[in-house]
Amino acid sequence: TACTGVPRQMRLPVVLYCGTNNEEYHADPFYIGLRQKRGCGEKFEQLVDEFMNASKAKYGDEVLLQLEDFGPSTAFNETGARK
Repeated sequence: TACTGVPRQMRLPVVLYCGTNNEEYHADPFYIGLRQKRGCGEKFEQLVDEFMNASKAKYGDEVLLQLEDFGPSTAFNETGARK
């Protein structure tokens, strides 16, 4: 992102943390996430849709969103649906 030429003051980092299915993390007393299975499929897509729509409503149609760290099948679904 630093090489995109977008000024630092024009960027807003956002994390959509959807939990983990790793039971070891759920059992770890230092794990601060929800101790339940990660939402996926339609539930996840609804969350991303809501975030995308809210971003466009707040910042306009020209808002640039950089999506990272999705699993391969999710990444292809999300980028294909949002071109």
